[in-house]
Amino acid sequence: MARRSLLVSAALIAGLAPLSVASAAPKAQRTTISTKVINGDTVVKEATITATTFSHAGPYAVGIDAFSYPVPATTLTPSGYTTTADCWYPSTKTTGKALIYNVENELPPTIAFIVSKNPAAASAATYSTQGVVGLPAAAGTFPLVLFSHGFASFKEQSSFLMAHLAQWGFVACAPDHAGRDLSAELDATINATPPTTDPNADVQDLVALRGYLAGGKVTPLKGHVDGNHVVVMGHSAGGSAAERLASWGTAQGASGQSDWIKGWVSMAGESSPTAKQTLAPFTTVPVQPGLVIAGQNDTVVPAAGLATAFTELTAPSNFLELASAGHNAYDEICEIGNGDGGIIAIAKDLGISVPAQLVPLATDGCSAPDVAPTADRPLLDQITVAAARHFLGFDASTVGFAKPATLQAAYPNLIATEYPNAG
Repeated sequence: MARRSLLVSAALIAGLAPLSVASAAPKAQRTTISTKVINGDTVVKEATITATTFSHAGPYAVGIDAFSYPVPATTLTPSGYTTTADCWYPSTKTTGKALIYNVENELPPTIAFIVSKNPAAASAATYSTQGVVGLPAAAGTFPLVLFSHGFASFKEQSSFLMAHLAQWGFVACAPDHAGRDLSAELDATINATPPTTDPNADVQDLVALRGYLAGGKVTPLKGHVDGNHVVVMGHSAGGSAAERLASWGTAQGASGQSDWIKGWVSMAGESSPTAKQTLAPFTTVPVQPGLVIAGQNDTVVPAAGLATAFTELTAPSNFLELASAGHNAYDEICEIGNGDGGIIAIAKDLGISVPAQLVPLATDGCSAPDVAPTADRPLLDQITVAAARHFLGFDASTVGFAKPATLQAAYPNLIATEYPNAG
């Protein structure tokens, strides 16, 4: 099997994480839910799959649960550590308290007080996860989506997408990667030591989270998560982690310990064998099907590099380039301080110095001529749900995410390039 010569180490950088995030209202649900069981999973029925089937709200309400879980020891982290995760999940109930997240909670104490002592910043630093706390999970067993956040970011960075997946019958869970999350990177500026230095700790976080959920350790989800049918997704460094998890699974071979990985979606970030963290077995070409998404205007992880890397994949995979999109098309970072100068202006107002080299990471994709990230959300909602359902065997058709002419007709101003690689 050929090895890849994938993207440069810029794929490891997601951009400066936010100091404040705008709230977003959850989408309205349908009034009826029709399901069927496929391979033991409860699946929303859709008689015909089109290029827009999953771009609108799914039939379920969205519950959310936050918890801590242990990550086992590795050679580089012999004592292991504990991290946190959020899970968005399907529910048929709607009454309850929406979880409002404050980014201040992700800052190290030495910096968090800057936000808490500034009332305007403290207020601006909250937003909705689009999930309701305490809702019972809907009846049935649901496939699992594991989501990996970007470098110097946090688990709620793409709440809009996690909530959308839950509406369509997935349990979508995102861990904080303690080795490269927002707190770890800001602590590094004051010479604090993160809980792990393992360059593949993000993959270990995902594997451990899957095991924790499959073991029934999260009370609201006990009996509702199918840990044997998993699709992994991620953005930037998290996109690299998604592919490296698939690589790890492929390298397990006939051991049976990784049969649960059914596909992967990388948003602006495949892994690179030239980067220090890409070591065997993470250099193995995945056999699982994948979807690589790039932004035409992304200067952090350029689309051209992703397109070149994509051609070396051997499993049935697809490549999609978002027209005029930047690096932050997949998260909510561009909504920060919208109209007030954005996160750089907010940081300066708080007296936080932002190195010049980090400015593009905080702003890429947030202003003209880049398309507004919110404009891409119906397309991202559509293709991620469609791809996950196909990877899991729920829909035979690939028209929902892998038919260039059909998708370009449905989203004429959002798609620049798309092509499949049948291996």
